Amino acid sequence: MGKQAKERLGCGEEWGDSPLERRRVIDRRVAGRTRSQSKASSSCVKMAAMPNRDEKTWRQDVAQQKRHWVRLTRRCNNRCIFCHDSGAQDGSYLSMDDARQVLEDGRNNEAVRAILSGGEPTIHPRFVQIVELAHDLGYQWIQVVTNGRMLSYQSFLEDCLDAGLSEITFSLPAHQRDLFNRIVGVRNGFDQSLAGLKNALADGRPVVSVDIVVCKANVSVLPDIVAFYLSLGVREFDLLQIVPFGRAYDPDRGLDASQLFDRRKAAPIIQRAIHVGLLSGAVMWTNRMDPELLEGFERFIQDPIKLADEVHGRFDDLQHLASGGTMSCEDEQRCRFCFLRRYCAHLVRLRDLLTEQDGRHLWLRVSRNSVKRALHLIDRHPSVFAGIWLQAHQVDEAMEVLAAIDATNQANGTPTDTILDMQDWGEHEHNIDDLTTASMTCLRIVMARFHRAEDLETVLKLASYLESTRGIERAPSSNINESTSSTIVLAMGINKQTEPLLRLPSELQGRVRRTSGVSSVDLFIEERVLLGDLLSKDVDPRSALSILAVRPRDAQEGDVIRFEAMPPCLSHQKPIPAMESIPASVLDDDGVIDPQAFVSFHIATDYRIMSFRCDTCTHRSTCPGLPITTARAFGLGILKPMHNPK
Repeated sequence: MGKQAKERLGCGEEWGDSPLERRRVIDRRVAGRTRSQSKASSSCVKMAAMPNRDEKTWRQDVAQQKRHWVRLTRRCNNRCIFCHDSGAQDGSYLSMDDARQVLEDGRNNEAVRAILSGGEPTIHPRFVQIVELAHDLGYQWIQVVTNGRMLSYQSFLEDCLDAGLSEITFSLPAHQRDLFNRIVGVRNGFDQSLAGLKNALADGRPVVSVDIVVCKANVSVLPDIVAFYLSLGVREFDLLQIVPFGRAYDPDRGLDASQLFDRRKAAPIIQRAIHVGLLSGAVMWTNRMDPELLEGFERFIQDPIKLADEVHGRFDDLQHLASGGTMSCEDEQRCRFCFLRRYCAHLVRLRDLLTEQDGRHLWLRVSRNSVKRALHLIDRHPSVFAGIWLQAHQVDEAMEVLAAIDATNQANGTPTDTILDMQDWGEHEHNIDDLTTASMTCLRIVMARFHRAEDLETVLKLASYLESTRGIERAPSSNINESTSSTIVLAMGINKQTEPLLRLPSELQGRVRRTSGVSSVDLFIEERVLLGDLLSKDVDPRSALSILAVRPRDAQEGDVIRFEAMPPCLSHQKPIPAMESIPASVLDDDGVIDPQAFVSFHIATDYRIMSFRCDTCTHRSTCPGLPITTARAFGLGILKPMHNPK
């Protein structure tokens, strides 16, 4: 980066040779400037500093930074064959008043990065003034996503940079003139875009990156495309998987006429393109790329929280889906290629369970923050929920919520099966008395979930106490597999704090067997959204289960260890299906799912993937797959397809 760029950022530190280090310095400076703003800018989000952070965690931090997308135009000077947005191109521009309002909305929402997009944003007649406006409103980083043709005009580029433009992301789908022009649908597209890129690189002030939309027309030469732009000096790339909308896929013409490609055949080519970039020290990203394509390159799987952007972009359609309708884009062939396919399937499954009268298959997750909503839903939909899945940190918090629920149940005569899920069960015996107080006549504790080895003794005492003093008068929901009316299930998360128990399976089984009132102890992979949380708290499940996995697949009689939603290649046993649940916080008063609020829950509980290798596994049809965050941390290589002996 040139001297002007350093001065613009107020940066006097060494940048280092690596583009990754350069990115970290930029992010540190943006975060630092945010923290040092005057009172008028005190609402800015404070982003995490980057020094001494693992690359995986740094990538998460970048994905979590507060961005605000501003769509300036609904027109474009290209006609790209992969454009997913072509149906929305009506030729309109955002007015200056509207641009100000949208930018102010972002600042009010604590965004510090403005991303200007379109259509093609640079053809907005007042683009430079909008950049200046974003800078004056306090955005610390202003980025444009562009085809770059307007930036071939040197004076226009300089005006943009002088106004405060910080980063330019060029969308460049090919490296050869004929192929490039055919993809973008413009005869002089390659020459103008390339001139714009060279101008920006020569100036030295902006951060320059290249987006490559991977489609049928260019996937075979993707490594060559990356190599070409590396040769020009580009050191940051984002590989975007095509999405089946707009010109990319016309349902009337079918797959053969689309720009969708065979993902299995493309996987090694995409991985080779990433490798080409890494060899030159480039920073590589992927966008909407199916995780299965990146086995061996799992650190480049896009942070799943970016699903929120996809959901926001199709919110009206998804809201209609959540309310019982269908998506306007629904098409069996299209859905197979859509990045939202897992999300939509999860939403529809739970939507249908919410409307199934007398189904009682769905557990309502409740926390202290959502108890009012939960009470309303229980009262309004008494025949829908199998019971309450209470998530609390400690016993006193659980008691507060349980008392409120029990009071409501006594008033309407509705008994409630209860799963207690606590991070800290505590060490005092009075906790057991508190949890089984006689006033809670309508609550039946059917499962205790715990996350620390030291809490095993407490939950065992709880099980024994429940059986001896109150018992469970009726069989719990069918979701609690194979439990009896006089026992409860214990469920233990696999993490660093419980690993000692996993290393001593005979001792774990012995302690459970000796305790009356317990039917089984079910092991599960912890629910995580953030990669940083998983890396600091969890362990590689294959390593953690290595001793348990040597047991025979058909467990010996009296074996109390089971595996909840676990790939059989990790447990060597048939998995117990995950219990269907939904947080009260994502439902409105009518029990309709909020698509945006649903994103984090989906990532934590149902965003599961497999390797392409898993297609040959005997258990492919029943395997639940690996949670996305676990796969990002430990790799898809921990999955080992199983085959029946010949």
